Amino acid sequence: MVGLVIALVAILSGCGYSTDPITKDSPGFWSHYIVFPLSWVITWFADLFGGNYAVGIIIVTIIIRLIIMPLMIKQIKSQKRNDESPTDAKRVTNEICIKG
Repeated sequence: MVGLVIALVAILSGCGYSTDPITKDSPGFWSHYIVFPLSWVITWFADLFGGNYAVGIIIVTIIIRLIIMPLMIKQIKSQKRNDESPTDAKRVTNEICIKG
């Protein structure tokens, strides 16, 4: 299991060093489909606000959070439902505390 995790981290991290700038023609899935579009959007927002990259990063972060918000809401509802429903572990714990 640990070997699988290490292999996944190595593959997904890119495991390469390059000083070449990332462009729309950059090879690799991560650079081409994730990094370049995000950097382009951040740069676009930064240019829109007078070259302020902090504002660009904040706006892109808010947009990404809004996109994944339905997943976060579903996770919170599921967690609350699990907290409200008595589980076997809670029942056993209560029985041990009462007996004990």
